[in-house]
Amino acid sequence: MPTLVKGLRGHRVVRVSAGLNHSAALTEDGRLFTWGASAHGNFGLGYALPRGAGCRTAPHPVGGALAGLRVVAVAAGFDFTLAATETGAAFSFGRSGRGRLGHGGAPAEQGHQVLPRQIEGLRGHLVVGLAAGSGHALALTAAGTVFAWGDDRLGQLGVERRRGGERDVARPRLVRTLDGTRICSVAAGEHHSCAVSDAAELYTWGGGHEGQLGHGPDIVRCAAPRRVQALRGVLVVGASAGYWHTLVVAHDGRVYACGLRTATGLGVPKGAASATFASAPADDGDYMMDDEVASFWPELVADIRVRLR
Repeated sequence: MPTLVKGLRGHRVVRVSAGLNHSAALTEDGRLFTWGASAHGNFGLGYALPRGAGCRTAPHPVGGALAGLRVVAVAAGFDFTLAATETGAAFSFGRSGRGRLGHGGAPAEQGHQVLPRQIEGLRGHLVVGLAAGSGHALALTAAGTVFAWGDDRLGQLGVERRRGGERDVARPRLVRTLDGTRICSVAAGEHHSCAVSDAAELYTWGGGHEGQLGHGPDIVRCAAPRRVQALRGVLVVGASAGYWHTLVVAHDGRVYACGLRTATGLGVPKGAASATFASAPADDGDYMMDDEVASFWPELVADIRVRLR
């Protein structure tokens, strides 16, 4: 049953974000609170809780480099957290590895960050939105451009690779394939990414063996942003990326879904647009049951209409 987070009483919360094992809340006055499990410093409080030590159930305000700054955006990922201030500065803290924090350095040099640290590679850019996946991250600027960094094994960054076999990008890199397209919002899933343009178009890229890209069964991996053609004629105003699925909100409040579904977990009935999977290729790190079903095309979620402000 939903339970009131009593530690936030007295604070007017305007945004929340849920990571793998921790949560974050942003208040109207720009304060950032975190709680949950923190084996890698994803609280941003200057310490990590050893595994097995339990969780911090009471939200605590994040200080350090964010002390006295007004935070306007937050994203919680796989044991790491991203935050952006009203001046457009972006910060990250928590679990390192695969370049997910965006601070650069060789893998052996990427220690866990227990306090907020500004992402130097985004200086000079006014960051207004953030998205945190499992091992990758996205930043949206006021100019409508997108930067990506972290794990790129399935092309979820959408950036040009260097040195041939590069799979991790430790510093923010511009998603150049979106040049000429002004982006309004971004979302990051386990191994895929989404962006909505000011023309109300949805772009997805990365790994899509479970159908979460929405490009159909013939395109299950995409290393560059690609418009979801199945949504032509639909004015997209928002998207959310889950572990193995994607949800899309249209201007009329209708909701579309694509990706992995078990027992109609997407909220859509089984139909002609579905296909039964065997296991995905081993190098993707995705494991699926034979009876799990995926929808490769965005489908309308019946009986749901979101009220837009």
